[in-house]
Amino acid sequence: MESWTLKIQGMLCSRDFAEHDVFTFSGLEIPVRSELTFLGCKLKRDVAGVFIHQTHWLEAELVKRGLLHLKSSASLPELPEGTMLPDTREASYAEDLKTAQSHIGSLMWLALKSRPDIAAVTGGIACIATLSPTKAVKLAIGVWRYLLYTKTYGLWYKTVTGMSDPVHFYGDASLGVGASRSRTGAIVTWGQHVIAWRSCRQSITAWSAFEAEVDAGATALEMGIKVRETLERLTTRRPVATLYGDNAACLTNLLKGHQDHQATRTRHFAVGFVIRRSQRASLSST
Repeated sequence: MESWTLKIQGMLCSRDFAEHDVFTFSGLEIPVRSELTFLGCKLKRDVAGVFIHQTHWLEAELVKRGLLHLKSSASLPELPEGTMLPDTREASYAEDLKTAQSHIGSLMWLALKSRPDIAAVTGGIACIATLSPTKAVKLAIGVWRYLLYTKTYGLWYKTVTGMSDPVHFYGDASLGVGASRSRTGAIVTWGQHVIAWRSCRQSITAWSAFEAEVDAGATALEMGIKVRETLERLTTRRPVATLYGDNAACLTNLLKGHQDHQATRTRHFAVGFVIRRSQRASLSST
């Protein structure tokens, strides 16, 4: 039998324990704090709920990259994804690519942990990096400018959430331009709170918006089922789940009879749609 020695930072304050109190458990004295660090994120709690952010890490990263002096921006940069030709590879290509990957890695860390609002644009910059590293760096700096404007943003979880709150799966697609693969965006919420999110490039080129939306819906469904099963184990209740989509052809194929089905030109999307239909009995679709 193996054992590990762990350092306990403390526990977040609650209704029963205020900041600076000491909680005793199994002979251990655990300090009660308003903010803790976990996996690179700051967890802050007050009477209203829990706030997850990376403000301190973001500020340190801006200082390290010499970007703190930049003018902030209230919007993210617009990407030319799918419409660019590869740059001529010069001697500085490898060094430029390394610089771009450094920016992308740090931005991806934020997108995965506490900033889902930059996930899509960061993924797009990663796709552009191999075509034009210098363009990718310029776009990444545009994201840093946005983060400088919104550096206090994070994820907020209110304490009013009940165990019977429904689970919502949202899936949407941005149809690829210039013969590029489409991009999927998906989030899963429990009540009013975001639990999981993903932004990724689809693995196969869609021939229509219908096929792109089918893939996005399947991704949202895959994520949502996992979250729903986890919540069921934690709460001993099976939450009501709803899958949302905004494509009329996709919803028609999902909800109506076989006479209304729209054929797909790619077998991969047809299989994905079969998966969605098989889950229809346990979900409501909107």
